[in-house]
Amino acid sequence: MAKKQRSGAKSHPHPTSGSKTKKTAGWRRIFFLSVAVVGLLLAVAFSLPQTQTWLDDVRYGEQKLPTTTVTLPDGKKLKVELARTPQEHEIGLMFRKALAPDRGMLFVYDKEGLHTFWMKNTLIDLDMVFIGADKRVTSVEANVSHTTAATPDTQIPRRSGRAQYILEISAGRAQALGIKPGTPVSFSL
Repeated sequence: MAKKQRSGAKSHPHPTSGSKTKKTAGWRRIFFLSVAVVGLLLAVAFSLPQTQTWLDDVRYGEQKLPTTTVTLPDGKKLKVELARTPQEHEIGLMFRKALAPDRGMLFVYDKEGLHTFWMKNTLIDLDMVFIGADKRVTSVEANVSHTTAATPDTQIPRRSGRAQYILEISAGRAQALGIKPGTPVSFSL
């Protein structure tokens, strides 16, 4: 005869029957929660705007500067980008691989003074035309050598001149265009 279970007596399940199920469910919950958190983090990361430094803009040719036209006494014209801020002055023509014969960059300063330029990461040879506040050429530094990222700082060319404006054009262009000290130029800012 089977024993009757007393009322109030609890039956005990087999020790392994429910605990495996609870452990498996717990791990599943942790796994799915982890996947959800990682997915959320990735979604947030990809929705943030990508940040680029000014140097990245320069390296990838994305620097956008206003332009003007420099007119020489014989009527020849050069289309030039305007570098007006300290950051634009620092960047200059860095990382440019070419410069068309009728193109250049005009560095604009608030007042005339002694300005020194160096050619760090300037990949093309240049002429530097120093222009006074009266828009007359004060001096020309011709055929200033290019540099690369591997050029030691001690070997990077530096050139100075008294000016309020400095025009950088392809090497040899100043002579070809007849630009020399005293030459008047005109441009609008």
